Amino acid sequence: SYRLPLNTRSSGLMLKVILLSFLFFAGNAWAESIEQLKVKAEQGDSVAQFRLGKSYYYGEGVDQNHKEAVKWTRLSAEQGDSDAQAVLGAIYVFGEEVIRDYKEGRKWLQLSAEQGYSASQYNLGLSFYDGLGGNKDNKKAVKWFRRAAEQGDSVAQFRLGYMYDTGEGVRKNEKKAITWYRLAAEQGNSAAQYNLGLSFYYGEGDKKDKKEAAKWFRRA
Repeated sequence: SYRLPLNTRSSGLMLKVILLSFLFFAGNAWAESIEQLKVKAEQGDSVAQFRLGKSYYYGEGVDQNHKEAVKWTRLSAEQGDSDAQAVLGAIYVFGEEVIRDYKEGRKWLQLSAEQGYSASQYNLGLSFYDGLGGNKDNKKAVKWFRRAAEQGDSVAQFRLGYMYDTGEGVRKNEKKAITWYRLAAEQGNSAAQYNLGLSFYYGEGDKKDKKEAAKWFRRA
């Protein structure tokens, strides 16, 4: 049966990049000017450093400058800000070629992931799955997909289900694949809905149930 695969270098990655980029917009209602942000950032305020990095990245109130964005986001990340670490990792791994550094990106994603940040856990899993910034390691990919999936991340749940379905980095287990597909499918993940439908259609991990298969195909 044909399973929807892990399109790790396209929509799956971009989804998380987009989600991470919204971190830059969090708290967008602050009333501080760029000058005020710069003063606070230069005094070591990690939140101001993070917001100033956002301003440079998107060219808001200043000329767009990705290198300055990295500089200020990195200063915030070095103070342990998990949001800054997550964004810095994503910028290095998925950003513009001029600032791309897979090895550095994996390092920052790991620091954020270890603080429990689910988007970084997912992106770190992808970096291990694709071998970005180091060796390809499906077992570590499974580890980080699982951490994000257990926090309710539907894309990570789909990825983990797929790993169980195909036996990549983990012993093949169709019942566990269905469990994770279902969790993702119930959150509206269309790829998981389709793969769950296939599992019921072919009776993988359970008895065949074409009615249940049709239900999930319709949702997908």
